[in-house]
Amino acid sequence: MTAVEMHQQFELLYNNIISNQAPGLNSYEISQFLTKAQLEKLKNYFNPKSNTLKEGFDDSKKRQLDFSNIITTVEVSKLLNPTVFLEDVAWVYKVPSNTLMILNEYLTVPNNKDYRDLHITSINYDEYTRRKQRYYQKPIKYESWKLVIDHAIIDDVPYDIVELMPNVSKDLGYIYKLRYLRMPVPIIIEDLSSLGLTIDGISSVSNCELDVEIHDEIVQRAVEMAKAAYIQGDLKSSIEIGNRSE
Repeated sequence: MTAVEMHQQFELLYNNIISNQAPGLNSYEISQFLTKAQLEKLKNYFNPKSNTLKEGFDDSKKRQLDFSNIITTVEVSKLLNPTVFLEDVAWVYKVPSNTLMILNEYLTVPNNKDYRDLHITSINYDEYTRRKQRYYQKPIKYESWKLVIDHAIIDDVPYDIVELMPNVSKDLGYIYKLRYLRMPVPIIIEDLSSLGLTIDGISSVSNCELDVEIHDEIVQRAVEMAKAAYIQGDLKSSIEIGNRSE
């Protein structure tokens, strides 16, 4: 459904909660609730412990369909002139900062059949220190370690900077490929420019990017959040409301 249709459904459900006596909400407030509900749905569906069905992204075909519109695949060349790193063989790549969840990632050597794609293993700094204390201090043959090391603005676009450490001794021209779920745009039901307001930097009308099958759930969750905020107005109610709809 469109942003306008989501607005209409929100108003209908919201007013029915307490017989048309609910506090009035403006377009900005409703857009905020819809956008927050959308993000919460995403996060809860990725974490099986956070939803009633205990299903993550790969546990249900419906989950994959719900988020198919925000799956993106990119190829990333390494950054030039990287600063000094702990590893002699370490390459630096930029990952879009709107990445919500990486589904697949690997290093590949284009047009070279003599080298296999490398599986990427994400590690934290403590794990990196432990691995460097082992007798064999490198990744296994077809593996590359990955550390997230920085956040940067490049050509006015924000990125997360990652350091990849393959088990090689020379630059083979690896290309970093990843398929990921990106953050969806906010749901904005009316143009906010006249109010001088934006949501995530956007003020124009913006439809939900997720599959239409999940739109009703987003509206229902947004109404629950509005009810907790404006009608019941206490922490206990907010927590109880948060356990519904997933």
